[in-house]
Amino acid sequence: MNLHAFLDDSLPRLVSACFAAGDLILRHYKSGLTPDVKADGSPSTVADKEAEAILCAVLHALPHAFPIIAEEAYEGKAPMDISHETFWLLDPLDGTREFLSHTDEFTVNIGLVHQGIPVFGMVYIPVEDHLFFGRQGRGACMMGRDGMAIPLGPCAQPLNQLRMITSRQTKASPQVFLDQLAPVAHVTTALHAGSSLKFCRIAEGRADVYPRPGRTMIWDTCAGDALLRAMGGMVMQATGAPLVYDSKILENPPFMALSLGVWQALGGAPNA
Repeated sequence: MNLHAFLDDSLPRLVSACFAAGDLILRHYKSGLTPDVKADGSPSTVADKEAEAILCAVLHALPHAFPIIAEEAYEGKAPMDISHETFWLLDPLDGTREFLSHTDEFTVNIGLVHQGIPVFGMVYIPVEDHLFFGRQGRGACMMGRDGMAIPLGPCAQPLNQLRMITSRQTKASPQVFLDQLAPVAHVTTALHAGSSLKFCRIAEGRADVYPRPGRTMIWDTCAGDALLRAMGGMVMQATGAPLVYDSKILENPPFMALSLGVWQALGGAPNA
């Protein structure tokens, strides 16, 4: 099966699914919700569950029904050993805390993994009505409801003036990653954002590095990771190796997302 042909055929339905999930989330956002609390202490809402149902229905109806690992469906369950080498990762409402705090910083995430690598990612920002998507070997774009796709390219930010973007939630120090950057680059600006917005800010050239020493799950990062890799960037572990996606290991190790320029400065080869 040709993945590129499959994604070419599926793209309009995936775009529509993201918009539909985002519209539903915005309706709940305006009306207000009382959250539930998951086993790990993180919040969940009706918006998370209903948006996930929209996305799953569309993915199940595609010509190739790859297995789906979705945040709400797998909450509190043991990791799943998927025999397929290709599977979807969904986070229907990434940034539920930001959603509940009304910071506007939440996203809808769809990612596709093939042989451990995120090969396709779609991140929709409902409040901004901006949809980002990237595919291995095909580059990355941003689009709105008008259907006009704007290609995204690398931003040549000086390595001695890097802009770091971090989570508002994590309390862990990113120093181990800053130490890795120190021989080749220097961070001069610190930004903050919730959810996969951090990957999008790097993709659109408004930030350069996103260190994440704290806890994340594979559905949190897959779509944004695929977006950056499609642009030649990388999401690397503290060891320097790329982040790998395994259906049996749901929690990510600490990582740092990098623009193309920073990844190359650290000795990495372009991935686009």
